[in-house]
Amino acid sequence: VLTRWFHPSEGTLDPDSFIKLFEDNGIITQLDMYIWEEAAKLIKKWNKKGYTLPPLSINVSTKDLYYIDIISFFKDLLEKYDIKPSQLKLEITETALLVDNKTKISVLSKLREMGFEIAIDDFGARSSSLNILKDIKFDFIKLDLLKLSSSQTKENSERMIVAIINLVRNLNIKIMTEGVETKNQYEFLKSNGCNYFQGFYLEKPMDVLQFENKYIK
Repeated sequence: VLTRWFHPSEGTLDPDSFIKLFEDNGIITQLDMYIWEEAAKLIKKWNKKGYTLPPLSINVSTKDLYYIDIISFFKDLLEKYDIKPSQLKLEITETALLVDNKTKISVLSKLREMGFEIAIDDFGARSSSLNILKDIKFDFIKLDLLKLSSSQTKENSERMIVAIINLVRNLNIKIMTEGVETKNQYEFLKSNGCNYFQGFYLEKPMDVLQFENKYIK
């Protein structure tokens, strides 16, 4: 579930232009709670119509784990909209897990116990990745293809990507690569054991009506 800012004078703004500001001034939690509730409303609507769909992925900021009682919020959300936790996948960035790990491990473990799938976003962005996998149980790992391919040597980048895929699969964690923009990238990742893909090669962002018309109706 993506967010866009429809600015009155600047037009449509992508998250890169405002998310960091929202995180710095604390507004990010208000935005996240709004997005979570909109996602829950959408799932309830689809449930009423009898649609069976994969879970919606929603982002969780590290600030959310401190500013609100996130466990209670999601419990109330499930009850209010009569949806199942398996219908939401919670994505948290790798960098958000670097500080105060004990608190975050506790919160994320409780959310998994409730039935939510937990994914690490931007995996591989920091050297601490292996420690995170050791300390916390996750359902999904999302590889950032752009960052992992930034090496000047293509062969080294590809070897590293394959090594990460093999490691994650051996831990029985599902793996998704984001930033897939070409057929060659898709074929390379698929042939080396990647399970899921995200990126412009497959589809560009669309609004709910476009999604329903193209993929449901």
